[in-house]
Amino acid sequence: MRTSEERIEEVFRQVDERNKARAHRNYIVGTVATFVASLLILIISGVAVSKVYMEPNGLAPTGATGSIFAQGGALGYVLIAILSFGLGVTFALFCYRLKNKSDKSDEGIKDD
Repeated sequence: MRTSEERIEEVFRQVDERNKARAHRNYIVGTVATFVASLLILIISGVAVSKVYMEPNGLAPTGATGSIFAQGGALGYVLIAILSFGLGVTFALFCYRLKNKSDKSDEGIKDD
């Protein structure tokens, strides 16, 4: 038979386990949501860049990526800058999350 203190300790341990599981689940959902959002931004930006310069007949020139800079238009430069900035921020956040996860796992190993 367990004493009241042992029961209370067990309840606190179970609550702690559930909180850790919930935090891990939220972390996974956040990571997946961030990845999906950045992928959507990348796809939308790619589509936007491909529609910057159109021929008079409505078709985009094929095989000429540099054609977005044709006729001195600055819109192509702006879209490339926004796309590059977005990818850089996404990559930086991804690395930051990996570093935090690594630090947390290292702390867990040291505590044991």
